[in-house]
Amino acid sequence: MPKLHLINSHLGGMGKSLFSRVLLHLHGVLNIPVVAFDADFQTYNLYRCYPQITHQIKFSNAHPTKTDGIVSALETGQSVVVNLASNSGTAISDWLERDSIFEVLEELSEQNSLYRYELVNWFLSDGTAVSLAEFLSCVETYGKEMTQVLVQNLGRSQPGDWEKSIDDPALVQASQQTRVYRVALPRFYEPDGFNNFHCSFAEVLEREELNLLDLQRVETFLEECQQMIAQSGFFLVDPFQKQQPQDLFSDNAQFSQYET
Repeated sequence: MPKLHLINSHLGGMGKSLFSRVLLHLHGVLNIPVVAFDADFQTYNLYRCYPQITHQIKFSNAHPTKTDGIVSALETGQSVVVNLASNSGTAISDWLERDSIFEVLEELSEQNSLYRYELVNWFLSDGTAVSLAEFLSCVETYGKEMTQVLVQNLGRSQPGDWEKSIDDPALVQASQQTRVYRVALPRFYEPDGFNNFHCSFAEVLEREELNLLDLQRVETFLEECQQMIAQSGFFLVDPFQKQQPQDLFSDNAQFSQYET
């Protein structure tokens, strides 16, 4: 079913672009139509890696039509991945209200008997009190309107950090709500020069300068990510999808494109 995925965090460097790349890769290998929008205007890292299917945007009240492509892509039955700039809470709230996004998703669901459109907020966190407080604020504000996923970025935290914070009473209470989930993003051991590759994961796996260990680490990371997301139980599984998923690293994995 088509979903609108917001990739969110309270600070830069939390792994939003990396996680967005993971989602795009998994959509591709599972042959699920997807288009991406990169709103992290300071770097546009996602656009650099997936320029064929990614559009640069900026959430702004001064230029409200710049985000219209998001809804247009959803209307075609594609899922959408939006890589947000850090600390985008106010801008996203303004957009959700100004363009009546929840009502739009409900109307799209009513128009299509096969799909129910859903908005998912993936919040990348390092386990600090400030980060968890921002996530809980998202749950409090939009817990009933959108699915909330706390993504524990194990590459941005120290051993034992999550054990200290995960039993926080407020977080435990939030996780008991029906649309609040928690998943763990495994640590990614980046090959040398990875941040300068500016290419998809499929293309990374074909780079000749990577040695066997580098390739094995990338493959292991992607496999662990696929398992993590599959275990969440609500993502990427489309009961109306007839074709069989492609192999995880198939050269034939294709993305659907949306032209603005």
